[in-house]
Amino acid sequence: MRRNDNPAMARAVPFARLKAFALKLPEATLEIKWESPYFCVKGKIFAGAGDHGGRPSLTVKSDRATQAELLGRRGFFLPAYVGHAGWVGIHLDAVRWDEVKALLADSYRRVAPKKLAALIGPREPRKTKTAGVPRSRATEMGGRREASDK
Repeated sequence: MRRNDNPAMARAVPFARLKAFALKLPEATLEIKWESPYFCVKGKIFAGAGDHGGRPSLTVKSDRATQAELLGRRGFFLPAYVGHAGWVGIHLDAVRWDEVKALLADSYRRVAPKKLAALIGPREPRKTKTAGVPRSRATEMGGRREASDK
């Protein structure tokens, strides 16, 4: 049997990568809640691993703008119970690992106390639909002007 033919193995491989990365974050822990694994910091959940439609998945905390942008792309979904609060689901078999790591780290920064979040460095700017569009056109599309643009 090939690795991809075994559903348990297909879920185990991405989970092992997630676990290795997430538990390197300052004071991150792995806790089982509601019969599923969750990554926490100081008792607060910053990500949940699981299965969505038979595919390995991860749910992370996000802001509304990022959530809206990601939901328009392949590999992302609105998770049950927490999607209304800005969380986004990621199909781990459809999204590049570097993006998964960046979203996981960003979720950690949103939940962790400021001193711990600062230990992993600032957020990397995300490419948005307005990236590369002239500033005047970007603001027409709903982008925000920075203080230096005024």
